[in-house]
Amino acid sequence: MDRPRVVFHVPVYPPRKGGSATYFSTLIGMLREHADMIVVCLEDGELPEREWKDGVLVLRVLPDEYHSPALRRYSRVIPRSFSILRELRRNGPFILQAHSNGAYGFAASLFSRMFRVPMIKEVQDTSDPGWNLKLGKVSYWAACGNHVRERLASFSIPEERIKAFPIINPPCIGEYVKELRSEVKRPDDIIRFVYVGWLLNRVKGTDLLVEAFISACSERDDLELVIIGDGPDRGMLERMASGYPVKLLGELEHRDVVGWLLRSHVVVMASHEEAAGRAYIEGYAAGIPAIGTRVGGAPEVLKDGETGIMVEDGDVEGLKKAMLTLAGDRELRERLAEGGKRLLEELPSWEEITRWYLDAYETLRTDRMNARRS
Repeated sequence: MDRPRVVFHVPVYPPRKGGSATYFSTLIGMLREHADMIVVCLEDGELPEREWKDGVLVLRVLPDEYHSPALRRYSRVIPRSFSILRELRRNGPFILQAHSNGAYGFAASLFSRMFRVPMIKEVQDTSDPGWNLKLGKVSYWAACGNHVRERLASFSIPEERIKAFPIINPPCIGEYVKELRSEVKRPDDIIRFVYVGWLLNRVKGTDLLVEAFISACSERDDLELVIIGDGPDRGMLERMASGYPVKLLGELEHRDVVGWLLRSHVVVMASHEEAAGRAYIEGYAAGIPAIGTRVGGAPEVLKDGETGIMVEDGDVEGLKKAMLTLAGDRELRERLAEGGKRLLEELPSWEEITRWYLDAYETLRTDRMNARRS
């Protein structure tokens, strides 16, 4: 039987720094054994525009306009996306798989609608308007967690067409933990908190995190905060943290991020928006509990009192108290870390997730063949 042909929009391939690109690249790696995968991603001057990598055709051809004004972004991305997808379509039918949000997701959805190309829409958060979620010849919606599934259902999208997957760690996380555990250790003389993510205060609340940490330092002199990531507010955070035990390390390779998780005692986030809480589950894999805010998909992976401590969005005093509580109670940290390990064991496997996509591909192929016969 012919293999399904799938065109998958992802930001970068292969990923370098972790994040959602790591999740989708892992998924593509699982699917390529059963489907012909074509990846369309952003331009990268350090990598070839077109190459075969591990059995996947990679086209790095989309303009990198992520930080450009909206009008420029859409005016460049849509024509380029259409040109690429039309060229691929001339070589045979395919299933389109893409993010729901952003200029790239919009372009893919618009192409799907105009040319009747079947689509699986990847929905990572709850920020998309209903019209955009439905745009395109969408057959299935893959939701990042139950909170996204519930929002999709609220727009009268049939529940049998929605599949919710909690965020799970790519296999490389376990490999890095196993490899590095004997090389690094957590210090005994300080309590180290670690943040991993984008440095954008209005989304990630990193300014509130630093404020809460500085306040906690007034009550204990054995605390340290490590901030991993980059973004437009890095300079402001450096000024805020000047003179305090705060390390801003910038972006790191994924392996090095895991190394810092193994050197730390608690993952801490202060997000105003959180699609899935990827840093939490990576922390659980490294054997540490979490502190976070009750937003987005975080409550699905951060279980208050079981895997960490959850505070309300914007609650600086609550963040401070949570940090001081875990800093002063080793037994509590260990109990919550064990809860994190149990949560990881309850998550679906990559094989289960892959099976759902392959079943969806087969249904779409069958529908297309039946439509041709009728």
